Order: sequence, then C-alpha cells, then structure tokens
Amino acid sequence: YNRAHLIGETLDSVLAQTYHNWECIVVDDGSTDHTDEVVGAYVKKDARFKYYHRPEEHLPGGNGARNFGFKMSKGEYVNWLDSDDLLSPYFLSNKELEFLNGNFDAIVSLSQTFYKISGDGSILWNILPDNKDQLQLNNLIKDFLKQNMLWPPIAIVWKKTFFDKKKELWNEHLKSWQDWEFHIKMLLEKPSLHFKSCDIDTFYRIDSSDKISSKVKDKQFFINLKKSIDAVIILLKSKALIVTFSSEIKNLIARVLIKLPIQNGYYKFSLLC
Repeated sequence: YNRAHLIGETLDSVLAQTYHNWECIVVDDGSTDHTDEVVGAYVKKDARFKYYHRPEEHLPGGNGARNFGFKMSKGEYVNWLDSDDLLSPYFLSNKELEFLNGNFDAIVSLSQTFYKISGDGSILWNILPDNKDQLQLNNLIKDFLKQNMLWPPIAIVWKKTFFDKKKELWNEHLKSWQDWEFHIKMLLEKPSLHFKSCDIDTFYRIDSSDKISSKVKDKQFFINLKKSIDAVIILLKSKALIVTFSSEIKNLIARVLIKLPIQNGYYKFSLLC
C-alpha cells in the first residue's frame, strides 16, 4: 500500500535472482500513489511479474493481499515478501537443491536487518539454536509465544502442497502480529522444517517511518494485539495444547496486555478489554 518509492528496490532484488524459474505476484492493497506506474513498468519488462489489485472478497490489509496472492500463485513453492524487503541474488538457488533432495515442508534461512541498503545493519533477525532439541516444534512454538520471533515471513519458503486443505492461511481479521499468529498456526500443523543457519539471503527493513508494521501504541494498538493473542489461544485450545503452553501464555498476557499498556498510560486496559 503506497510503496511506489520503495517497491522498485524489492522487485529489483527479485529480478536479480540467479535462479530464473520464478513468478512474482504483486498485490496492491488500494494504493493512492503511483504504484500502478512503478509496478506496471516491471510487468512490461518481464512477464514473470504479475500485478493485481486486492478484490473486495478479501478484507483490506496485508493479510487479505497475502491470501489473494497465494490464490493466484502457480508455483510449487511460495514465499511472502513485503514491499520493502530485499532478497540476495542467491535466495532461490540456495533452496533448490534442499527441496529436491529432502522431504521438507519449508526451509528457513537467516535474515539480516537493514536501514536503507542491505548490509548497513548487523543484526541477525533469526539466530537459530545449535541444539537440535531446541528446534523441536513445541520449543519453536514456545519461542514465538515468548516473542522470540525466530523468522520473519521473508525468511521461510514453503512447499505449496503443505497448505492443501487448510481452511485459513493469513487471518484477515487481524491488524497486528499477523505473522506471529500465522507462524504459530502453521507450526501447530507439524511441518517438516529444514534450517540453513549459515546463509544470510534475506534482508528485513527496520527503523523506517515507512515500515508497514510501525504503529503508534495507542489503545487501538493494544486492542489489536489482544485479538491476535486471543486467536492463538483459540488455536491452542483446538489442538488441546493450552495446558502445554499455559506458562508462556500467562507470561505473554502479563507482558503485552498488562505491563506494556501501563507503560503507555493505559492503566485500566487489561480490565476493560
């Protein structure tokens, strides 16, 4: 949405892939700037770019655009790329052999934060543990519940068949922590994951006023957070796992729905919502 000034960098990083058999689906969420003109130039230049406007059957917001983009995709593998993220030229080629030689549902690689150009930041988003026990699915879910976001959407490539018969991918009713809820939901489906802990091949933009996920911490912000946490609690209950993760859920509520609102001046938030 209104990313005409940034999306060209993102599409250039797709165009620079050393692996050539890809499609790039851009879904506009109702932009009012000159996004049409910018993306249209890429579509004219390379038929592998596809450009759509989110239809009304999907709710406004990033999740509606993500779901529609998935619906229009034709490839065997899928990755969700935000309009200000960047890929290394080897992002796709790094995954090809692993998917061909292993029975994996998804491959996770390292993502590095950046400010204006890839390489100007030094923080790794997802430093994965060396201990294999810590990579068990339940422990990964616990990490997400502790707000240890192990990977952003850009850093994980999924085999498309993993999503067959799943009623919902991205929850279009959520406005905050959408990727947090999505990854927990997918982990509860017990995917086979492969971790590439030596390759940095995605770059996640931070500390930018243009960042889609940047929000003022007003009361609505916390109401949206509560909706995402409630959605995850419902997921855990549906899998009879709420007791397994009760400690993490209680600590999460204390941090996010009690302590954090108080720090922002909403002393009665936890009681009113």
